[in-house]
Amino acid sequence: MMMDRLEGAHQYNDALLFVEQHPAIDLNDGEYEELYFNSLVESHKEREAFDYLCEQIGKGFLRDQHLQLLDLALSLDRVDDLLLVKHLFELYEIRGALLLVNAYEQMTKKDVKRGLELIEQAKGAGLSEDTALVFTARFLLMSGFPKRVVGLSEKMLKRNIPARYIYPLLIQAYRDLGKEAEAKKAEKAYAWVM
Repeated sequence: MMMDRLEGAHQYNDALLFVEQHPAIDLNDGEYEELYFNSLVESHKEREAFDYLCEQIGKGFLRDQHLQLLDLALSLDRVDDLLLVKHLFELYEIRGALLLVNAYEQMTKKDVKRGLELIEQAKGAGLSEDTALVFTARFLLMSGFPKRVVGLSEKMLKRNIPARYIYPLLIQAYRDLGKEAEAKKAEKAYAWVM
């Protein structure tokens, strides 16, 4: 009962402490792992959360948190590390994440058209429009298309996607375009919203 209240209130650190103090509590498979993962996120230990989630997906747990893994990869600038868990997306048939990683691989090979097609397929497999936009912008920036990133960033700002995903891409896109004044203006706007 206490566990349910703590988890319901998103007090994962307290819930984890409660579980550890009451070893008689019987948790289902993966329930402790999920609680521990949420505790890491609540404690702002994103790097540890990313590594832990990769490890747990490898063990067959927390597969439903693959979207959080994608989110953490973006936040931590660890998109390359998703290539290390691609085999897990294949093994567990996590199609949206697999398509996104495949899109990333295509974009690194400068096959932008195929990369964008794969992102569209990922949306059809359950990837949200907002997540798809952020990854598209990131992949386009990496592939040398900063002008398109500026346009996508404006679209993302209208959709209320968190600023931490948009502004770093927008600032870099402006710099890549040689528009330092716009980059500085975007930096000020970013500092203001954060």
